[in-house]
Amino acid sequence: MPPPRPVYPNSAVFNTRSCTQGMHLLRPDEAMSNAVMYEAGYAAMKTGVDLIMLMQMPNHEHDIVEDPLGNVPAFNENFHKLVAKVGNVMRDRTQNFFDSEPTCVVRLETLEDLIRKVVYVATNPVRAGLVERAKEWPGASGYAALITGKPVRAYRPKAFHSSRSKVMPEVIDVSFRIPERFGDPAPIIEEIVRRVTRIEENEIRERRCRGIPVVGRYRVMRRSPFEKPAEPKKRSDISPTIAAIDSQTRFEAIDRLRCFRRRYRAARAAMRAGTPIPFPHGTYWLARHVGVVVLPAQKTN
Repeated sequence: MPPPRPVYPNSAVFNTRSCTQGMHLLRPDEAMSNAVMYEAGYAAMKTGVDLIMLMQMPNHEHDIVEDPLGNVPAFNENFHKLVAKVGNVMRDRTQNFFDSEPTCVVRLETLEDLIRKVVYVATNPVRAGLVERAKEWPGASGYAALITGKPVRAYRPKAFHSSRSKVMPEVIDVSFRIPERFGDPAPIIEEIVRRVTRIEENEIRERRCRGIPVVGRYRVMRRSPFEKPAEPKKRSDISPTIAAIDSQTRFEAIDRLRCFRRRYRAARAAMRAGTPIPFPHGTYWLARHVGVVVLPAQKTN
């Protein structure tokens, strides 16, 4: 059983989920790209999270969200469940769509950590040698919407959802934005564009020196969605929960996580013994599904 992870409101969170066996089930053809964007928008709307960034790669997806209500587990559950159901219908398959490993969920501690991850996600297809520029990627991406402020229009996937559905909207305009708590978004977006452009130029220069062209949109689309990597994915015992480039911030976040886990285990042991005590702030599943008492934020430190 993995160690408990706190879920704190008003957090920026970086999520990653991979396709089963590394297959290219998320190949960015038009229908799949629309489905990923639609389901991300619907899950965000349903759970109250705000989308910051999204990137649909052939065999995995990245997203960054602002979680004002502490609902990111519900967002991941809804988003990935719907993509899996739609994707299996599109690919004419019935088994698990995503890897059996849980979603990698990383809390971004500072604005700098947020910028670094947004740039990382935006340049994923560039660094993978698939396209030269982030804007050229045909898959679902929040990069253009983030820097222009214009939402992406996505339509209810016909492959799975009923055309008579009263729950799923026919059209969703999916917005991406920098959280207001970070201040004026203009200089932040300007810095993101500057870093993305620098990576693009560096990758172009390096490929030219090595004489290696990009794969290109056409060849990406012609790949079979059932294609697997030549080498199996290496399993890692590391499951990151924190991203903090500043060492002091990182040490404080690690101490906070250790404190949460220590108090969580003590509260769980007390609950099982029949002498319940409050769980620490950040307790998610037991608070929502069992109704345990959780300490308010100001009493956790």
